[in-house]
Amino acid sequence: IAANRKALGSIRKDKITGAFVPTRIGLPYGPSSLSIVNGGSGVDGGGDNSNNNNSSSSSSSISSSSNSVTQDWSLFKPAAFYPPPSSSPSTTTTSKSNDDVLMGMKVISMRAQNASSGKSTCPATILLLNAKTGEITAVLGATYLTAARTAAGSAIATELILRETMKRTLENCVPGNLDDDNDDDEDDDDDSGGCTGTIPTAAALQVVVFGAGLQVDFEGDDETYVRKLCAEELDDDDDEDDDDSGGCTGTIPTAAALQVVVFGAGLQAEMHVRSLRHVMKDIGTITIVNRSIERAENLKGRLESLSPSIPTGAEEDENKSNNKNEEPSSSVSSSPREDDAGNGSSGCSGTIQCLSLSDTNAVQTAVQTADVIVTATNSSQPLFRGEWVKGGCHINGIGSYTGVMEEVDHRFVRERCKVIIDTVEAFEVGDLQGITEGSDNYLGLLGDVMQSGSDSGSEERDMFVGKEGGLDCTFYKAVGTAVQDIFTAQTTLENAIIMEIGTKVDI
Repeated sequence: IAANRKALGSIRKDKITGAFVPTRIGLPYGPSSLSIVNGGSGVDGGGDNSNNNNSSSSSSSISSSSNSVTQDWSLFKPAAFYPPPSSSPSTTTTSKSNDDVLMGMKVISMRAQNASSGKSTCPATILLLNAKTGEITAVLGATYLTAARTAAGSAIATELILRETMKRTLENCVPGNLDDDNDDDEDDDDDSGGCTGTIPTAAALQVVVFGAGLQVDFEGDDETYVRKLCAEELDDDDDEDDDDSGGCTGTIPTAAALQVVVFGAGLQAEMHVRSLRHVMKDIGTITIVNRSIERAENLKGRLESLSPSIPTGAEEDENKSNNKNEEPSSSVSSSPREDDAGNGSSGCSGTIQCLSLSDTNAVQTAVQTADVIVTATNSSQPLFRGEWVKGGCHINGIGSYTGVMEEVDHRFVRERCKVIIDTVEAFEVGDLQGITEGSDNYLGLLGDVMQSGSDSGSEERDMFVGKEGGLDCTFYKAVGTAVQDIFTAQTTLENAIIMEIGTKVDI
């Protein structure tokens, strides 16, 4: 997750951030290969979020053809990262560039027939280069890493949305806003200002006001933020008594356990559950929906075998002291930020249930209660009806990557969702039909949204959605980028060297 924060943060619309992704090359394989070669350039523009259920091409150049769903491809995806010059006078541009330039390429293939022999349908390999010498420094198996980096992107997007929801909810619940029901009854004790029910966030928020005191079960920036919100209002009743609650009495309701629904039971589905656990503290139920209930049950077994084991007490304090250079922990994170680097648990909190996609009534019930939905399939038709989705739901769509693939109904996305994408290639998929950079509900690239309002000249993006009517959901659409691959591979290589994993070869 930490590596992919850097990777996705380097993909900005109007900022020089160092990411360079040349046009990828696609080689077709199958019955239509010769006609495709004779009629096309072999240039591919699609994504590669392999879900190990998939037998589709990712070539956007033929995405309008029905053959694109069955054609196998091999893709060659180079990328580089050139760090922008440091603003620090002690760091020269030359040394910064020489030390930190990343170069590499991923080769990934889609081979439907591999499933019959027990092999991955999306075998992948990443090559890393020494930017200075041009020599290959590492060859990494990338089938697992592709799923891991894709899930990391979804976790980052989910965390952003949940954090914004928490922030807005607290802003509406601070003392100055609590006495705003505009009634004429001076004896009316209900000054909740509409702040009733549950705060729909991933954190189990414990925000309790006793007189002028405030107890907050937060860490880092979030604690500071909430204290600032409330402290300004707590001593505002202008009397001489000790009750400086400012009208903010009682208990602000805490968060309910969140409901997660995952469509698909392949490697992508598994990695999404494991990654979301790192940014969602209080998961109630995880529902796995798949065409094959047997595959769903197998995934459930793998996830249940992973122990959550969240660091607490002295262990947590030690973890914090060993990670002083990490960014402050999010209030919606399940554990300290070192989890981002792959340390600690990648297990699963919450109970897990499995449903067959054909059980429409059960699937509808699950979707209607879902706070977060993940679609990790190769479906060409929507997996659920848009009207089933409740307001405030966040959806991560990562399985579709051509114009004929549509996991999430494009009408629902267009009419009810604020949209975030990983790269502009995402506009080409079926889920985003009718969505452009000029659409009112398009928030921007994830890299821009991550920096929303935080750096000079960045545009403020409103990620908050209401609960009823209009744009009441959020949708993150990812098709993958080679920049993620090289950042993920570099992090993996560095850890492998420390752990003495791998084989050194002289070529």
